[in-house]
Amino acid sequence: MTNYTFNAVTGILTVQTPNANGRWRTIAQSVVTLDHDIGKAPDYSLLNNIAATGIHQVLNDRAMADTQRYITCDNIEMNPNFKSSEQMVAAAYADFFARYTEEMGPQWAERGDQVVSDQILVGQGYLDVDKNLFTSRPNTFWPAAPVAYSDNFGKHVSVLTPKRKDGFVVLQAERLGDGKLSSGPVPLSNSQFRYLHAEHALETSVLESKAYERSSLREGPWTVMNRSHAIDLNNSATERPALSIGMWADKDGPDGRNGQLLTAYIIAYEGRVQEGDNSGEYGSDLKVGDRLVYVADWASPESRFAGVRVLQEWLGVLKETYANDADKPKLVFEARSATSLPIVEKMLGREGWTVDSRVTVDSGEAERAVMTVSW
Repeated sequence: MTNYTFNAVTGILTVQTPNANGRWRTIAQSVVTLDHDIGKAPDYSLLNNIAATGIHQVLNDRAMADTQRYITCDNIEMNPNFKSSEQMVAAAYADFFARYTEEMGPQWAERGDQVVSDQILVGQGYLDVDKNLFTSRPNTFWPAAPVAYSDNFGKHVSVLTPKRKDGFVVLQAERLGDGKLSSGPVPLSNSQFRYLHAEHALETSVLESKAYERSSLREGPWTVMNRSHAIDLNNSATERPALSIGMWADKDGPDGRNGQLLTAYIIAYEGRVQEGDNSGEYGSDLKVGDRLVYVADWASPESRFAGVRVLQEWLGVLKETYANDADKPKLVFEARSATSLPIVEKMLGREGWTVDSRVTVDSGEAERAVMTVSW
């Protein structure tokens, strides 16, 4: 799990008031996450067994369902000196989230995201605001990108209704960045495909666990999740394009609710060869500083057709993204040598791309290979 600082899908909400010296003092705070309704209580003790059993054995397909998501505050923690202000704080939260959901709603709709805007969940663990100020419902929610610790672990969760309040005035608004949600460098061919980001970390982890259920190649949810955050944060800092893609398909979940489930993905990112990298593993003449597009994983455990489709879509994105680059980065593709790589080689051959090298990295039942491609 990723701690709050480096979790790209986690925010910190604070309510502050100026003191006599004009300095702002925090009177309430929350860790804010974007959550899935997984249909059962979030038993974090089960996470200890994930390494052995796989996260897909702990969470059902509902965790992968691309349906509604909920904005969740792990709790509302109050400064003890301002405990008498809890009603004002609850009203401030309701007013803020009314404004926030109104502003973000059009962007969520444009991206196809279904974020619930009439309910904000508030965890009841160490909650410093009177629970009677809210309604309550069973807690069946997990963060889309789980964090290392959460106070939202109880059997029930409080529900705050966003509503603008009389008397609240925005005195100063400051935004970091342009406020636009990122998608990807080029449009995708249809709504089945979406760029994968850290907000899809839980879904991707469940599918990865299925794909490598009986293989030592399974990296596990924490590696998959942390890589998702690292890719997003690095792409933002270096202004590199998003290159990871997922494919969703209509499917009834285990509770009978219709939704879209992630069925295939390809995880890729642009980078450079650095000092200390095992570039010899690539079996090519890559040197320190050379650009490359690295494919870390490609999986479709339940449908070979979905795997081929997402790879076809990704190759189209790759060509369009770098269409104007005279010096295109090398493509480094890592996959199972006996099953996945032959399919990749065949599809790359149709594009007229050249396989520079193919190196088997390890052997046994989990043999994998790394292929370097010029295009």
